[in-house]
Amino acid sequence: MSTGFPVGRFLVALSLIAGLVLGHAVTAQNLKRLPQHPEAYEVANRVLTFEKDGVVHLNAAKDDGIAWLVDQTFTQGRIMVEVRGVDVMQRSFVGLAFHGGGRNLFDAVYIRPFNFNAADVGKKAHSLQYMSLPDNPWDVLREKTPGKYEAAITPPPAAESWVRLTLEIDSRRLRVFVNDASAPALTVDLLNDRLKGRVGLWVGNNSEGWFRNLTIQPEN
Repeated sequence: MSTGFPVGRFLVALSLIAGLVLGHAVTAQNLKRLPQHPEAYEVANRVLTFEKDGVVHLNAAKDDGIAWLVDQTFTQGRIMVEVRGVDVMQRSFVGLAFHGGGRNLFDAVYIRPFNFNAADVGKKAHSLQYMSLPDNPWDVLREKTPGKYEAAITPPPAAESWVRLTLEIDSRRLRVFVNDASAPALTVDLLNDRLKGRVGLWVGNNSEGWFRNLTIQPEN
């Protein structure tokens, strides 16, 4: 019978200590990179394909589409993902859904790449969008509270470049950072009462999108 210290217990304890030092609990939901097998997704109104270098693609189609990550729920913490769209007016809406509770029951943050470098300042201010379905889609928010739930991206990326979105959610507060910016491009209070739910890759009407390097870091 061995009398040595159980190595397995030591590693578990070390992981928990590291999580506390970093300021968040280490959980089984921590996810790095996008899964590369179809069983990891529940897809609605799109075809999901896998490309090289860990990239996931959703094709273009009428109405919006979503690929939920199976067995991944999120309350608060940080979600990071890189997304890429195309430079085609009104045909490129690409982002991330979270706090999902159904096909049309979720919050989302997404980009409009065709507005990144628009000559019109008003269009630039529509580059980054938050919405909350079903009661607060983008058009309702723009009509009721213009400029509050969308923003320009500074400096503006190239329209067809990879864009890294970092969502920091603390209770009802959402901050969205773009690429290497030290200040959030958008800060809002969430408009849903769920405050917990699924995470998914989202594309809008007539849009396709590419996704890579997803990281989910939940906090208690």
